Amino acid sequence: METPKQQIKIEFSVKGVGIDSIQRSYIMGDFEVFSKKYQKILESGTLFVYMKTHGTNYKGEQLIHCRLQFRTRKGSFFSSGEGYGVEATFQTALSRLERQLLRSQELAHEPEYAKKYLRRIEFPNTEL
Repeated sequence: METPKQQIKIEFSVKGVGIDSIQRSYIMGDFEVFSKKYQKILESGTLFVYMKTHGTNYKGEQLIHCRLQFRTRKGSFFSSGEGYGVEATFQTALSRLERQLLRSQELAHEPEYAKKYLRRIEFPNTEL
């Protein structure tokens, strides 16, 4: 009996940002590389992409804010990025999301590192 293949999905919400088909395919390609890289770790989940403009222009490009919410069975991860251009902004937010994912893996696999990290952020726990 085969189990159904779990997938990582992506949903867009755009406000005031014009994304053409080339930019959308670039974003989807970046996310496919990301999801293939972490497919075994994350199993399944949904990435919510929120993009909006701030109204500032630089050489004809609008300042874009991108917020990512990635919800998986292993937890929820959030990141954001700002920049000029859709591709660069998404790439910045995705790399920050990847760093959070790697940090959570390190905390899960190395208890001593997790204790040091929790002490550094002054997490209130008397058993550390």
